[in-house]
Amino acid sequence: MSTGSRKPKITNKAKSKSSIKVKGSSPPSLSQEGDDSNDSLSDFLITKPKSGNMNLKKEYTRYCKLYSSEPLEFVSAPLEQATMCQASGNSDIGGVNIDLKGRGLRGVDCIALGKILASNASIHHLNLSDCLLLPQGFQALLDGVSKNTHLDVLELRGNNIQFANMLEPLGTMLKVNSNLKSLIMEWNQIGCIKDAFQVFCDGLSINSGLEYLDLRNNQISDECAIELATALKHNKIMRDLDLRWNSIGVKGARAFYDLLNINSTLTQVQLGGNFVPEEIVQHIDQILKHRNKQEEIVKDYSTRTTLLTRQLAKTEEEYQNEIKNIMSMFDSEEKEYRRVIEENQNQINRLSQERQEEIEKNNALRTDVNGLRKQLSDSLEEVETLKNSLSQKDDRLSELASSFKAQTGNLENSFEAKTQELQVLTDVLSQEKTSLLMKLKTTEAELQLKVGEVGQLKDTITALNTTSQQLQQQFDERLRQAKESWTGFQTEVESAERKEIQRLESQMKDMNVSLMEHLKVLENKKADAEEEVRRMKMILVTSKSETEEALTKLRAELSEEHNSTVKHHMEQITKLRQDNERLEIEVNRLESQTHKMEIENGKLSRQNDHLKQQLSQANEELSEAHASSQTVVTRTKTELKDTTERLSKEEETNRLLRTQLHDLQQQVATLSVKVSKLTQEKQADMDFWKLQIQRREDELHRLKSEDMRRAALLHEAFSVYMRSTAAATGLPIPCGDSANPKSKSVPEKKQKSARQHSEKAKEN
Repeated sequence: MSTGSRKPKITNKAKSKSSIKVKGSSPPSLSQEGDDSNDSLSDFLITKPKSGNMNLKKEYTRYCKLYSSEPLEFVSAPLEQATMCQASGNSDIGGVNIDLKGRGLRGVDCIALGKILASNASIHHLNLSDCLLLPQGFQALLDGVSKNTHLDVLELRGNNIQFANMLEPLGTMLKVNSNLKSLIMEWNQIGCIKDAFQVFCDGLSINSGLEYLDLRNNQISDECAIELATALKHNKIMRDLDLRWNSIGVKGARAFYDLLNINSTLTQVQLGGNFVPEEIVQHIDQILKHRNKQEEIVKDYSTRTTLLTRQLAKTEEEYQNEIKNIMSMFDSEEKEYRRVIEENQNQINRLSQERQEEIEKNNALRTDVNGLRKQLSDSLEEVETLKNSLSQKDDRLSELASSFKAQTGNLENSFEAKTQELQVLTDVLSQEKTSLLMKLKTTEAELQLKVGEVGQLKDTITALNTTSQQLQQQFDERLRQAKESWTGFQTEVESAERKEIQRLESQMKDMNVSLMEHLKVLENKKADAEEEVRRMKMILVTSKSETEEALTKLRAELSEEHNSTVKHHMEQITKLRQDNERLEIEVNRLESQTHKMEIENGKLSRQNDHLKQQLSQANEELSEAHASSQTVVTRTKTELKDTTERLSKEEETNRLLRTQLHDLQQQVATLSVKVSKLTQEKQADMDFWKLQIQRREDELHRLKSEDMRRAALLHEAFSVYMRSTAAATGLPIPCGDSANPKSKSVPEKKQKSARQHSEKAKEN
């Protein structure tokens, strides 16, 4: 190959100066040429652990003096700057960068640098381009590189590396060093001697750290290219290889084509300016692009898969937290319902106790009313007897007066007749006594009848007590049924929780099997959870309705019974008031009558002084009857007064009971309002959780669609890769001159037939 066909070397006109570069900034370009300005080493910089600080200038000076040489200022200045940067902490963890480009190093300088590198100095990037390295110094330098674990980038441009005494140490260094990531050997002549290049390839095949190799303008022939491709078949680390402006030819291109079918780690192989047909170069570039694209797709798919797995784990955790929150909410609602039920139970017990006390008070009122009725009946009987006796006395007094007026003229003649009349009067009085005894017996019989009525009233009271006990038993039975339904609901909730936990555990175990199955299980779980929530809501609503119905029935019964008792008491009070008024009127009338009789009796006594001795017994009996009537009237008045006071007290107690009943009704109303609020809040929470579940379901559906889309893209890319590979394997490589049109027509026909074959396979 003539040198005129090669790309001419472009000298760097920039001033050479030492530069200390910190990792994290823009990485240095691999070439100073205009068309290679996009090459970068940023992908191959690996961070190394920081070792102890070392004074590089001092070490360099010490080694120079050890070999009886003076240190060079243009070498010690970059080392001093690197030392200052390292001491100030401005360098990164990987170490410092030393740029000695174009310095013209001596053998002593190379040996000193090799010793510094052998001491494991924290040097990240070493640039020795255009330094005119000598074989002896180059070997010492590579020995130091072999022992250094911090060096990532080594630049050896333009150092005329071509002989065995320089390539053999380079191959040995590649065999030993596994930390160097980038090696730049542009503008050397390592391909001139095949045996020396073989040693370099042997070291490259064993190397386990180098990722970027720049061999531009190194006079690499097709045989050397085949050796390099054979070495790279065993290297699984190399990712980027630059062979531009060499002479590898068609055979070398075919060797690298075969290499790409074996080595899957190479992602960039540049073969421009190597007398290789453009079609082969494009085909190799297409394979590499397809591989890079496939790797990007796989990497993207792996990252998205990890993100999806994390999202699923996060979603699962959020779902678990939501379930825990729902269960805690159900527990709090259960506690609230229990508290409300306990409060209702306490209120019902208090109402039943108050009802029992009211029944006892009503019984006491009934007994008092019965006693008052009995006393009133007795007083009425006594008043009737007094009325009869007074009417009889009036009749007798009138008869006596008429007889006294009739007998005043014949008093002396009819004294014996008068004595006989007195005898008749005594007989009449004895008859009246017997009649009074008979009346007393009749009153006793009436009292026995009243006692029977009292017994009947007692029987009715016992019947009322039995009905109240039956109502209490029914209420207790309803409460027991409500408690049993609540306990059954609680057991169902606990069993549902256990089943849900077991099902979730089984789902977590089966989650890693397949993403699609996990999504289906999540959908089933969502449906089951919604069904469980609906069932629990129905149970709560039914239990709440049952308790409300029981409370309303009990409230209605209590209100009806209380109203009936109050109405009955009010009727009895009105009757007693009417009887009291009637008795007061009768007593006033009797008092007036007795006053009139007293007046008439005084007149008769003044008119009939001579008859006082005969009528003394009658007067004594009359005075005794008057005294007894007066005592009865006074006693009746006191009893009526006590009765009115007791009735006023009972009315006050009934008023207090009515107020208490009104307060209880207000409390029940507030409780019903609270229960309605709780149900509304629960409904709002259920709507909120349904919305959250719908959002999670939409997110899962979106992730599922994205996953299916990625799988479709990956499948399509793989199918395209297979078709291109099949088409590539059926395409023969031309062996003659690339300018011969006849040599190109046959591959074009075969390529067209291969494309038709691939299109038919695609249609199938």
